[in-house]
Amino acid sequence: MLPVRGLHNVRARLSLQAAQRCCQWQHQQKRMVQGLRESFLKHPDRASKMLHATKLWQYSRGPVKTKANRQRVNVTGEKLCDDIIKYMGASLARHEGCDLIDIFPGAGVWSRKLNDALKPRAHILMEPDHDAVYAPFLEPLLKRPGVLQVAESGIIWPELHKILTPEYLPHQIEHPPGSPELSQRNDTLLVTANLAFFPRKKFASFDSVTQLVIYQFITAIRSSALFQKYGQVRFLIWATDDEKTSIVPRSVQRRRRLAFDAELATEWINEVAGAEPVDNKADGTGTGSTAWFSRDEHINTDSGLRVLERMREQGITIPKGRETALMKELLARPPDAPRVMAGNQPASMARPYKEELELLEQRWASGGIPKKLDGNISPEYRRLLAVRYLDNWNNKRFSQIHALQSEHDQIAALITSPDPLTQQRAHALSTAWNTKLNNMNLSLLRQHLLARDNLHVYNQPLAPILSWDRRTIEPLLVKPTEFFPNVDCCLLDVQPKPMHPLFKQSGKRSSRAADNFDLILRGLLQHMLQPISASMDAIYPGAARGVIPNCPSLRDPALGGLPVPGLGELSTRILNEGQLVEVVKAWMRWPFRPEYTELISRVQDDTTMWEEVNEEQLQTQGNNMQNLAQL
Repeated sequence: MLPVRGLHNVRARLSLQAAQRCCQWQHQQKRMVQGLRESFLKHPDRASKMLHATKLWQYSRGPVKTKANRQRVNVTGEKLCDDIIKYMGASLARHEGCDLIDIFPGAGVWSRKLNDALKPRAHILMEPDHDAVYAPFLEPLLKRPGVLQVAESGIIWPELHKILTPEYLPHQIEHPPGSPELSQRNDTLLVTANLAFFPRKKFASFDSVTQLVIYQFITAIRSSALFQKYGQVRFLIWATDDEKTSIVPRSVQRRRRLAFDAELATEWINEVAGAEPVDNKADGTGTGSTAWFSRDEHINTDSGLRVLERMREQGITIPKGRETALMKELLARPPDAPRVMAGNQPASMARPYKEELELLEQRWASGGIPKKLDGNISPEYRRLLAVRYLDNWNNKRFSQIHALQSEHDQIAALITSPDPLTQQRAHALSTAWNTKLNNMNLSLLRQHLLARDNLHVYNQPLAPILSWDRRTIEPLLVKPTEFFPNVDCCLLDVQPKPMHPLFKQSGKRSSRAADNFDLILRGLLQHMLQPISASMDAIYPGAARGVIPNCPSLRDPALGGLPVPGLGELSTRILNEGQLVEVVKAWMRWPFRPEYTELISRVQDDTTMWEEVNEEQLQTQGNNMQNLAQL
């Protein structure tokens, strides 16, 4: 054994070595972060050059000592702003001469372009970093009539409330609760906010302050709070591109609490501009973990054709160079090209390996891949066989899923028949079908439910459920260099709508229908994949028997329902607005419903409200062929 002094010396040397390794690692990390930051600081236009000159984002030279927020992303592309305003056209022109609340204008390029187009009678710039950074950028705008700068943050409600007064908005009328004017559009007020932060800005326990603020803007529609006290006020929000999936999901997997609330409270949520989506690329080249959130390409194509038809009816055209990959493909289609309806054939999913397979097949056809090398199978040919096998395996799965869906549809048609004998036969077939699914491989079952749900939310009798599929315009393609730092951002156009009266009944002096609905939805979202009857019983024992029979739309195909019982039922993530209203109505009429305080104690905190699926874990699972379609 070492003597005590020797032991201390060894420990000291080990501690010193550990400290040195730690310092080396920190230095490497610092250099990597500096390099990353510098690669995001290209400055091709006037505004970005001025921002670059502030050295606020230049970490390699040491951060500038200032209280200004270095996580903010500024819109700097003047052509992008011009294209957007022209693209929105008459929809934006109806706000000409309005009052404009401008939160975090920053470099002021977007603010100036809006001011040019709308000529607002009052333009309030809420910029807390005005004196620290943005005074030179906003000074020309502040010289215009009606433009006022307020050194407050518009995302801190006490500071926002300071300007929601007759002093700042003398032309706006605050309506009392219950007033019919609260359900009418107010085009004389427009709100725009730049909530783009890179990296994501955290607040308290929330991973993203952007999602928190958007959620509060949406909930303000229900309670007629903030600027919604003047009527239905439209708002335009800039955010980093990765934030949009929480409010405008493009597949049913991403439809979570914020998306539900937004669909109930808005007439539309249009993504006016954004980056090329990696999970829904028309050519199937989605890369990274987001590719596992893709859906049937036939749905994406049909959704794109629908929006293209709507745009042509309105006389809207996409500026040259701003077309997404999907739009380029659709615009190049011959007018007489056959239209393949989603669900009429096996799905075709975007997968990361498809581009690789195409390249390997081309090389194999041209003789660029040798079958054998030194008497053994060459690595490239082995890879070609592996990717072929994976593709064939996927195609077989999609064929199985299509057969299951066709069988489900046939049973549903028989169940809705008025003939009692046909209904009896349908229930026998339904029992056999459910038995087949219960004995099925779990991966295949999940993939079937996912394909069914994505198809169901799209093929609704009235209109698709997802805001994305109800969009009136296709997003314009943005470039990272049109923002500073160079981070892809998106512009979301949110138009509120009158909500169902039940969703406004909150508080002790009401029926508390809205409060009950919040808890019910929170409980349902904890069991998103289960049939609705099982989810209701999980919220409170007997709720399925007390509520479901009084909700005919859940089983009526004409209202978006699914009549097949068991695993053929609707799940929470595919309920439409009418069905949610019917559920809360039936709940409030149920004589055995628990008291509100008891319901609070039963429903756990909603952990899915702010948390996305762990995409890194999902990608790791995706490397296993048996888990290609894990939810």
